[in-house]
Amino acid sequence: GSTVTLKFSGAEDSSLQTSFVVDDTAVTTS
Repeated sequence: GSTVTLKFSGAEDSSLQTSFVVDDTAVTTS
């Protein structure tokens, strides 16, 4: 799932990519 999120975020916006990555990681850790 992480890979897909990264690809989608990068396609939309570089700045959003970092935000999405942090959110995804936080959810996974929880």
